[in-house]
Amino acid sequence: MRGLLNAFRPLDMLKQNEISGDFQSIGVAEELKHARRAVWDYYCMKQNVPVGMSFMDSIKDYEKKELSKRNNMTL
Repeated sequence: MRGLLNAFRPLDMLKQNEISGDFQSIGVAEELKHARRAVWDYYCMKQNVPVGMSFMDSIKDYEKKELSKRNNMTL
């Protein structure tokens, strides 16, 4: 999986384009970020873990449960 994600990072090409003044490569870099995100989301989906920002719901639920335990503790 790491190799697949690294394939979306042609850093040498982007650096050379920037040095030569070809700033259109910034748009290419943005597109590559979107493609990389799609690959990562697919990987997460296949691993049965939350995709994108949906993990925040799990965090909020966990915090709610844990904080309620702490609030119910007697000192």
